[in-house]
Amino acid sequence: MAIAKLKKLRERKYGERKACRALSADDVEQGESEDFVLTKFPSKHQVMRSLGDLVCVLNEGLWDFDGSLNTILELDEGSIINRLHKAGIQSLGLKAYKESMRLIASIIVLIILRENLPDFMFDNTFHIRSLGSAGVYYRRMELVLANVRQLNSLHPCLYSRLELGNTWTSAVDFCLDRPIPVGA
Repeated sequence: MAIAKLKKLRERKYGERKACRALSADDVEQGESEDFVLTKFPSKHQVMRSLGDLVCVLNEGLWDFDGSLNTILELDEGSIINRLHKAGIQSLGLKAYKESMRLIASIIVLIILRENLPDFMFDNTFHIRSLGSAGVYYRRMELVLANVRQLNSLHPCLYSRLELGNTWTSAVDFCLDRPIPVGA
């Protein structure tokens, strides 16, 4: 039903984003994937709802590969972990392995948030430049970024050491199996 309503709204010359915003949760019947409709044409409200869910699953100020990212962001954590194992992350030792996995999971989430919330910006040293609509979660996001900075200083150039890419952005592209731009 939601997909049919989305098509009708598009036929009425609504833009795709307006058509998606016009849908409510009641429009999605059981059996239809609400996530399909929401992730195909995300609105700011839907991204903020995901941000709220992400903040709820923080573990000591960082995200983990514990299955929660599978459901919230629809990431295939198993394939990400396999790619990291093939890169040799387990050779770092047990403590560094656990810290590195949490660091990479957190950076993946932060970069996905930066891509989907244009006013959420941080620099390459993980200092907040602008939170914009994510400002509701300022303390939690600042805690995440502080923990990422700390772990990044404990394990400098981890992306390079594991040959994941030249920057964290290209490392995330590698982990998510996205095409890496030429020259990155």
